[in-house]
Amino acid sequence: MAKLIGFSGSPMPNSNTDKAVIKILEESGVEYEFIKLSKLNIAPCRACKACVKDNICKVKDDFPALAEKMKEADGYVFGVYTPYMMADAFSKSLLERMWSMRHNTALNAGKLCISVVNSCVPALADSVHDAIAMENKMEDMINVGRLTIAGKPPCIGCGSGHTCIKSNALKELNGNPDGAHLFVKLEDQKEVYEKAKELGQELGRRLR
Repeated sequence: MAKLIGFSGSPMPNSNTDKAVIKILEESGVEYEFIKLSKLNIAPCRACKACVKDNICKVKDDFPALAEKMKEADGYVFGVYTPYMMADAFSKSLLERMWSMRHNTALNAGKLCISVVNSCVPALADSVHDAIAMENKMEDMINVGRLTIAGKPPCIGCGSGHTCIKSNALKELNGNPDGAHLFVKLEDQKEVYEKAKELGQELGRRLR
């Protein structure tokens, strides 16, 4: 039976990134597992090349066990959010460590992938999607599609937005003193929500 693994790099509980990844997984109609990367200990790649002979990463954290799960999967959904105008560190570490699965044997070859990027800046989202697509290409994986969603910037809802100079500056940039329009639930992003459903169904069709 086909199996998918969905990853979310967002550390925020029940985030829009989480919801989008899970929606795609659910709509696929196949067996899946959702993994919150912030709950794992996955460090960046050390470039030690100790994995070259057997494709097994020798760094003693949670990645080697995760890699064993990934070997059994038929596809992935990568959910990334974009702090400081780049992919989050949790997702970046995962993608780096996947190098151990690539060389010589290409353990991920032929697997289907969808990228989900949480960003309020369209050009930034496209850049991160492209970076994930390049990673997938290097792994000989197949990009099925991409989904861009709007998130909820943490500095807007941190509790000190009315006194924090930086938070107020962000509010002014977005043209709303309260920043309320930035608290957009995934379910309220109608076109995005529908596309998540369509991507999940397409992923399921291809896997079946």
